[in-house]
Amino acid sequence: MKMKDLFFAFWISVNLFAQKEEANNLVVKGNDSHKDEKYIAAEAQYRKAIALDETRTDAQHNLGNTLYRTEDYSAASQRYFLTQKGTENKQEKQAA
Repeated sequence: MKMKDLFFAFWISVNLFAQKEEANNLVVKGNDSHKDEKYIAAEAQYRKAIALDETRTDAQHNLGNTLYRTEDYSAASQRYFLTQKGTENKQEKQAA
């Protein structure tokens, strides 16, 4: 019985790591799209990253920047608020 529990715990940790890694890749892809001024694609990548890992305040902040660039100021403001709410990093709070 203990071997099953150990295997299950290992499997869970591997899946969580894989999700975080995938979220990181999505943020990088979103950054690349944003840099190329492909704001729709960037928005999609950031939203996917947030869906995988809601604690990614960098994805929230970058999504806010992208929404601001597309002149959706209300939605951008909400994303900046979520960034401030979700981070302890003072620099990130000030940027949002």
